[in-house]
Amino acid sequence: MGNCSAVLVPAEGHINPAAPILEELTRGGESVVVWATEAFRQQIERTGAEFRAYPQVFNTWQWPSGGGLLAGLAARLECAERILPELVDSIAREAPDYLLLDAGATWGLLAAQMLHRPAASITLSFMLGEEVMSESEMLRMFYGNAPAPALIEALVNLARLSETGRRLDLRFGTRTPGVLGLMSCRQRVNLVLTSRCFQPCGERFDESCVFVGRDAGRRPPASAFPWEWLDSAPLILISMGTIHTGQVRFYQACFEAFADLPCRCVLATGRGVDPGPAPANFRVSEYVTQLELLERASLFVTHCGSNSVHEALLAGVPMLAFPQASDHFAYAARLMELGAGLPVQPGADPATLRSLALEILGNPAFARQARVLGDSLRAAGGAVRAVEALIGLTTPVPSPSLRKP
Repeated sequence: MGNCSAVLVPAEGHINPAAPILEELTRGGESVVVWATEAFRQQIERTGAEFRAYPQVFNTWQWPSGGGLLAGLAARLECAERILPELVDSIAREAPDYLLLDAGATWGLLAAQMLHRPAASITLSFMLGEEVMSESEMLRMFYGNAPAPALIEALVNLARLSETGRRLDLRFGTRTPGVLGLMSCRQRVNLVLTSRCFQPCGERFDESCVFVGRDAGRRPPASAFPWEWLDSAPLILISMGTIHTGQVRFYQACFEAFADLPCRCVLATGRGVDPGPAPANFRVSEYVTQLELLERASLFVTHCGSNSVHEALLAGVPMLAFPQASDHFAYAARLMELGAGLPVQPGADPATLRSLALEILGNPAFARQARVLGDSLRAAGGAVRAVEALIGLTTPVPSPSLRKP
């Protein structure tokens, strides 16, 4: 085996699914260095990898809170512009044989070009590319029905993205890809953490895209849960993840929709969110033991974040999909297309929520299809298959002279 430097997005939703791959690499004797922020040091070190902190300037950069797809990509490129000089020098000192790049860490994609190192990417959501849609089709999907102010903002951000890429390429000798290329982060090996049958147009991707499924991983319990409160009645689990939690009206609609159903309901509100008095068949908490509760659940009401969707499928639980942003909508559409869930429209009233829940609970085909997709995730091979796919990248290459800023 060789030496690997992994460049990750420092967020729970990115570190958690990457952890089993890091652990499998170190278990096989690979020397792995992982770049993230201090908040994830212990989590990374538990995998057996060595932690390295991003340059200090990274900590002053803010993730964009709005503006859509193009604003997010432009902000990530601007972050790359600030941290690349120090980051590339630091990675070069580690002398890795290859890089493992979170597809969301745009700075890693450009660092690999500057270091002339072979690289593999880790894609947490669906793989994007011409196999699925062209760049123009993707932009139409995101902005085709947007109001005029949003279109103007999109044009501004597209220009901002183009200008930042131009500056980066002049300064570092890189070749910044277009929108689709930035989102897909194509490398010699592309680890996609889903199954080929769940991936839209999965049959169209070549062998450079290795669909390895998803390992739910192991997480410490968020808090003690009164398991004796659950009985033989169906369990409905409701969670909007860790970011899109301020859904008080939606939570209250769930109270009204499910209050008199012969079921138990567990609601994870997120920190500091108070939806008011809950019905007797509800248990409300800021955080819950999601993996364990999914093993008991009959229905998951979810925002359709990547980790939540895959964890539910691994547990064979169908979903009511209430997407909030970015890839959530793609997951919601795919679940409906494959028969493992139904969509919830914004502003859905309690009667509609109740009807949708009863449709899923009353039709075993939804759970059956969720189990089929969960089986496909397990069969894909997980972290072991991912490491097998990386073997071809471990041949050392000579260290080039770097272009200095």
